[in-house]
Amino acid sequence: MKPELGKLAAASRALGADPAYAQGGGGNTSVKLDGRVMAVKASGCALKDMGTEEDFVLLDYPRLRQYMQAPDVDEAAFNAAIASCRIEVSEAARRPSIEASLHALMPAKVVLHTHTVYAMVPACCAEGREIIAGALESAGIGEAAWLEYATPGRALALALTESLPRGGPHEIVFCANHGLIVSAESAPEALALHTHVNAALRAALDLPDFDADAPLPDVDAARNFPLFPDLVVYTQGGGPVNSSAGRETLAAWGYVHRALVARKLTPVAIPVTMTEELLRMESEKYRMSVAE
Repeated sequence: MKPELGKLAAASRALGADPAYAQGGGGNTSVKLDGRVMAVKASGCALKDMGTEEDFVLLDYPRLRQYMQAPDVDEAAFNAAIASCRIEVSEAARRPSIEASLHALMPAKVVLHTHTVYAMVPACCAEGREIIAGALESAGIGEAAWLEYATPGRALALALTESLPRGGPHEIVFCANHGLIVSAESAPEALALHTHVNAALRAALDLPDFDADAPLPDVDAARNFPLFPDLVVYTQGGGPVNSSAGRETLAAWGYVHRALVARKLTPVAIPVTMTEELLRMESEKYRMSVAE
């Protein structure tokens, strides 16, 4: 394994080892190895299990960036186009993360995207942008970009495409009702930034440790007020809610919802039309099929 890929695998495992940062197969990471090749986490692979080259998919990221200038609307055609950017193709080849296009568009070399519960608290409330700005400023971190909620995959990547030309910092990106993206020129630097951002949010909101073994919330309550995409996948789409990934996702919803209510913040759920779109996505159905 190339040293840079090994460092990314180690950072991925560090993130995946903490259920506050990654639940089930959620989250994804990447590294641009040179001017052409990007290694991105394979879909359905848990961050905590990233250990071999087979856990990554190699993509031609300049080609993917070019495609994202006018991507297909149809999901099947979009997924096929991303798959066509794979550098090593075989029958056994794994499919790239649903967020591969987003990783290709990010300017930095290393990109880490997680569903950390500490970022999800402000990302799932009406007061979120103000809270995040204050938390980062107090911690001396600087500014972050904010993306309004967009369905994972094509829509989220397009939202980033629209944000990048406006300038400003993109080392840290908060995705409403979705999670956190950090980037840097090395995996250790990106991991350190991820840790720093989460610590700043915890301090600003006085957030307790995430207890993955806490009693799970009522499934119907979570189903009827979906705060983030994985919750929809595991509670509304016939997904394996009793799987390890499903239970971890429910625990995350319970933590975020309790934190919002306790701090008298205004929770914001994913609109019904967008949950329906999620449930139609083949890429999300695939993730359900490989959940453990």
